[in-house]
Amino acid sequence: MTIDNDIDLLKNNSPIIRCIYCGKSTDEGIKLNVSDIFPLSLSNEKLKNKNVCSIEHNSNFSKYFESCVINSLAIVRNHLNIKNHGNKYPPYYINYIIKGEKYPILITKPQDFLKDRMIPSEDKKSFFGTLESFRKRKDFKEGNEILFDINNEEIVSESLIEVDIYLTRKMKRMIAKIAYEWHCKLENINNRYSKYDSIINYITKEQLGDEPERVRLITEPLIYDFLRRYLPLGNHLLLRINKHNKVFVYICLFGIAIYEVELLDNQRSKDLEFELRELSQAKNIKHFKERFNPSEISIENEEMINIATFFSMDLKLNSAPQNKDFIFKFLYQNTKDLLDRYYVTKLSLQRFVEDYELNKGKELLLNYDGIVEKHFWCLLKVVYFLGENNLDIAAYDMKTIEEIILEQHAHNNFSLSCFKKILQKDKHMVLKINRGAKIILQIND
Repeated sequence: MTIDNDIDLLKNNSPIIRCIYCGKSTDEGIKLNVSDIFPLSLSNEKLKNKNVCSIEHNSNFSKYFESCVINSLAIVRNHLNIKNHGNKYPPYYINYIIKGEKYPILITKPQDFLKDRMIPSEDKKSFFGTLESFRKRKDFKEGNEILFDINNEEIVSESLIEVDIYLTRKMKRMIAKIAYEWHCKLENINNRYSKYDSIINYITKEQLGDEPERVRLITEPLIYDFLRRYLPLGNHLLLRINKHNKVFVYICLFGIAIYEVELLDNQRSKDLEFELRELSQAKNIKHFKERFNPSEISIENEEMINIATFFSMDLKLNSAPQNKDFIFKFLYQNTKDLLDRYYVTKLSLQRFVEDYELNKGKELLLNYDGIVEKHFWCLLKVVYFLGENNLDIAAYDMKTIEEIILEQHAHNNFSLSCFKKILQKDKHMVLKINRGAKIILQIND
């Protein structure tokens, strides 16, 4: 169904609200929903658009392509503290390498590795677990096991990163859907119009057929290097711009992949007309910025002007468009760069305290050489140094915490080796960590 009239009016001259995909209204037996432009499970910031019919063009999008993309990016979402619809952190696969053997395991947090269970090795020839978990098996025989203390053993973790999802039709349909719904939100579009048929067909059809490709993955490293000057890894960015009589939307997904969406053809181009929006996944790292008018340039808008100007140029988008091996390595490295970073935010600190039960005053058995990742030590340092401070617990907010972190950096107390030596000598370590944990659980923004 295609509707070309600019707007339908009720008798009271108010517009009839229709689905932006099929053009149907509630009078034709459908239910209109508010759609998450960016799926909730991919973002800590909400960006919504009304006027998408409930089943065919909301629930079905989730069923046919969004869910697959979301599940494939579980390790990134977990790292950025983005929860599922059930308000739980997504599980992801990781390899633990113990005495030369790989043990893949599905976890939601590092402590899951230590649960009372048996983990088969990658080749299924051996198992790892607590002695108690082995003794529960009827076929277990004493004498075949190798015993060692996990707290004194070097154990390496290896993330299982999935990157082929970025090249799939499902990913491209989701990216096109984000671009179209965001455009409709900006233009206050409450209907389906024939000029959008191409992009709507691209989103709604499972197979592309003879229609032209409208979503392109950008693989030119210089473009990513430019954007990272302004956008921290882990955040999303949406940019709409007119050039060559077409409307393009550029979407940066977590800083890992950038896409160009050809949204609309044969549009009269204006000089540097653009809209830009950032979705911040790691709050307190970069302030949220709304859309603005480029004619009203101010100092705080300068970064966004630079980004829009850059993308308005004729860019070389692909270094090796036919070389999938290059693209996979490129996306893998981008993902690894993200996973190697840690984010000191209210959400990440409070999750860390709760996951490790640091506020309960329990003795900490720390493996200073093996299993624990860099993120653990970095966040533990924040908790520890907060506990050392003499401020009243109620006086803390995120600004105060950031100042304390910067002060510790200035005194070079944030090197991992130095911090581990401090912990090993400190008889009051548990008390300080316990106090720091209580501070974190009560902090305000």
